[in-house]
Amino acid sequence: MTGTRKGPCFCLQKDYISARILVGEILYNGVRADFLRKRGQNMTGDLTSDKEKMARERRKRKQLERVRQVERAKQRLRRGVFGGFLVLILGIGLFRWQQNRRAEEAWQDYEAENYLSGDNQAADGQTASDPEVRAEYLNKLQALASSDERYQTILDQAEEYPDNVLRMVCQNEETLNFAVDYPEKKDSEPASTVGDVTKGVVPLLIQWDRRWGYALYGSSTIVAVSGCGPTCIAMVACGLTGRNDITPAKVASYSANNGFLTESRDTSWDLMTYGAEEYGITGTELGLDEAAMANQLAAGHPIIASMGAGDFTSSGHFIVLTGYANGSFTVNDPNSLVRSGETWSFERLKNQIVNLCYKDVNDFGDSKGSLIFLYNRKIRWKYLSHKKLFRQNRMVTQKV
Repeated sequence: MTGTRKGPCFCLQKDYISARILVGEILYNGVRADFLRKRGQNMTGDLTSDKEKMARERRKRKQLERVRQVERAKQRLRRGVFGGFLVLILGIGLFRWQQNRRAEEAWQDYEAENYLSGDNQAADGQTASDPEVRAEYLNKLQALASSDERYQTILDQAEEYPDNVLRMVCQNEETLNFAVDYPEKKDSEPASTVGDVTKGVVPLLIQWDRRWGYALYGSSTIVAVSGCGPTCIAMVACGLTGRNDITPAKVASYSANNGFLTESRDTSWDLMTYGAEEYGITGTELGLDEAAMANQLAAGHPIIASMGAGDFTSSGHFIVLTGYANGSFTVNDPNSLVRSGETWSFERLKNQIVNLCYKDVNDFGDSKGSLIFLYNRKIRWKYLSHKKLFRQNRMVTQKV
C-alpha cells in the first residue's frame, strides 16, 4: 500500500476540535460583548457624572456672580445714600446760613429804623425821650381825657412817665389804672408769689399786674411794657409744676441777667427754648398745624406762641395757647384780659403766628415732659421781606 487511509475516528476528532473552537469563539464573543456593554455603561455614567459636575460648577459660578453683583449694587447704593445725605446736610446748612444772614440784615435794618441807639439812654435807665414822639403821646392822652379823668391824672404828672409807659397806656386802655399808679408805685418791691396755683391749670398772669408790672426788666424798660415773654414763661411754669413762686418779675430778672433781653428791649426766642430749662421745661420743634397743636393741648402741653402784627400786637408779642375745643383755641394773653376771654380759630391765628412752642415740665418731682417749638415759614419770610422779622429762632419783639 502506498498511503495511509484515515478512518472514521480521525474525522470525529477533527469535528470535535472544530466544535470546541466554535464554542470558544461563541463564548469569547459573548464575554467580550458583555465586557464592552458594561464598559460602555460605565463610560456613559462617567460622562453623565462629568456633565452634572460641570452643570453644578456653572450654577455655583452664576450664583457667586449674582452675589457679587448684589454686593456691588449695595455698595453703590450706600455710596449714593451717603453722598445724597451729605449733599442734603450741606444744602440745609447753606440754606440756614443764608436765611440767618438775611434775618440778621433785616433785624439790623429794622433796629436802625425803629430804635434809639445806646447813646440815647437816659441816666435813670429809661429810654431818652424823643420830643416829637412824646408830644404825640401827650396829645392822644389829652384827647382821651375828655372821656375819662384818669387820663388827665396822667397828664398832670406827665414828667413822671417815661415814653414807653405813655405809649403803653395810649395803645391799651386796660393798662390805665396801672399807669395812674405808676409815679407812686414804680419803685415798689414786686410780689414773691403769683398767688394760688393749681398744678395742671395754666394761670392767667398779666404783665401789667401791679404786683410785678413796675419791676425793671433790664435797665431801660419794665415788665408791664416788655415783659410778655417772661410772663408767658411764668404762666406755663407755674401751671405745669404747681409752684407759685415763679413770678414774671423773677423770670424777667433771670432773662435780663442771662442775655435773653436784647439791647432793643426785646426778649429773645432763646428764653422760650434754652432759658425755659431753668424752670425744668424742655422743648421740641413742631410745624404749624391745627391738628398737631390740638393734640398737644389735649395732652396737657400749653403752647407759647410768638405773634406778629395782627389782633394781638402791632409788631411782636408772646401769648399762651391753653386749650382747644369746638374748633377754637383759648389763649392767655399777658397784655389783655379782654383777648384772654375770647376764643380764636386756627384760620384767624395762623397768619399771625411766627413761632410756637408747647411746654411740659421736667426735673420737678416726678413730672417730666417737653416743650415743642413751631414756626410758620410763610410768616417768617413775609416779615423778612418787609424787614420786620428778627433773628431766626432767636428774636421776636415784644412791642405791644
